Amino acid sequence: MRLLRAGSEQADVRLSWSELRLLGNALGEVRDGLDVLEFVTRLGMSRGEARALLDRIGAVIDQGQGTSAQER
Repeated sequence: MRLLRAGSEQADVRLSWSELRLLGNALGEVRDGLDVLEFVTRLGMSRGEARALLDRIGAVIDQGQGTSAQER
């Protein structure tokens, strides 16, 4: 992972495909493993926000499936 740009509300990072898949898989495991009551306390986001983020990560991975292995 490489930090490209950092601001007060956002960070732009470059991830390898394996790093992105790892983050998506970890978020999915945490989302499914934590009780609703402790979810926001531990992660700082709701289950719905986590689901939306996981969906966006999945969409990026799906889009990347069309690139050649050399571009990855």
